[in-house]
Parts: sequence; C-alpha cells; structure tokens
Amino acid sequence: SLGGTLFIGNSLRRHTDLAGKLRTVGQDAVIVDDLQPAPDKVRKVAAALGMAAAGQALAAKVQAQLDAASAIARERSQRPRVIHVSATGAGGSPTVAGADTASGQLIALAGGRNIGTEAGLANFSALSNEGVIAAAPDVILVTEHDLQLFGGADGLWRAYPTLRQTPAGAASRVWVMPDVQLKYTSVGSGAGALALAGALARLPPA
Repeated sequence: SLGGTLFIGNSLRRHTDLAGKLRTVGQDAVIVDDLQPAPDKVRKVAAALGMAAAGQALAAKVQAQLDAASAIARERSQRPRVIHVSATGAGGSPTVAGADTASGQLIALAGGRNIGTEAGLANFSALSNEGVIAAAPDVILVTEHDLQLFGGADGLWRAYPTLRQTPAGAASRVWVMPDVQLKYTSVGSGAGALALAGALARLPPA
C-alpha cells in the first residue's frame, strides 16, 4: 500500500514465507537475517540497495570498532554479569535477551556474561523474579525505546521488582543504550560494542 519496490526482512524464521509470497507477485524481496555478524549484514543490505561499494566501506568501519571492543574486553580478567531487559515481550510482558539475540552476542563480545544465555533463554523470553535474583546481574541494560515503554526507571522497577535486590539494582547501575546499538545488528553495533566494552572495563572489581 506504500508503493515500496523492495522488501528486506530481518528474520529467516519470520519472513521467509512472506518473502516467497511477495516474489510470486513480482515484488523484490530479500532476507538479511539479524543473527549474523553486523559487518556481514551491512554488506548484504547495501548490496540489495545497489550500494555494494559503500557497504564494504561501512562494514569495514563496523568491523574495526568490533575488533577494538574485543581488545578492550580481553584486558579485563573478570566478566561482569549483564542482563538486558525489554518491554516488548508477548502481551507486553517484560523479557530478557537470550543467546540468540543481537544484544546477547554484543554483551559477550564486549566482555560481559549475558544472564539470558546462562539461563538458557531463547530470543527474548520471560525470566521469573526469583530467576532475576539468582542471576545476580552487575549491570542492567535497557534500550531508549524500551525504557519509554516501561514508563521510565520507575516502570522498569515495577516490571521486575526483584531487580532492586541484585548487585546492579542496589547500585542503581542501569545503562541505557540506543536501540540500534544494542537490540539489533546494525551499522550501530560497532559503536555500541565499543561503548559497552569501555563501560564494563571501568567497573570496579567484584
């Protein structure tokens, strides 16, 4: 209805059928799955838009940022425990990022231990209040948009009240990041990894 000429999906599991239907009616459609390294995604999206050369240059910049973040992370022996909470779960319930998320991968690269990965969560899944306490995160991550959906910091504590009883909550250590740097694999992933790695490196030893 918007007169688009190209559909780009970001999930093999959600968009494969839709892309196939669009192709059968003559609509150009490609899928660039979100669960791949950011430089690869940048290159593929740029190629789909007919801007392969620019995509290569931008992907190289993102890769350099990711490499720099990884180098910072290697300098720290301890890996702080990090929980990424989102307000956009099924039915609006709060969820935690698991291993197969862009943020789960970014947290690991930046030198953190992703709570959702250790809990065996898939995608963004619910974690009980008791599970939050047991996870004992040192850092709480939330994106700018999700914080708005929670209704600010007070809403975040209401959604997961036991966060207050964790080391991160006791220290009010809630870090807010742009969505494109944390929640999605994107041109902002390198900058997000650098920012997170630097912040984790500055944490006092546990």
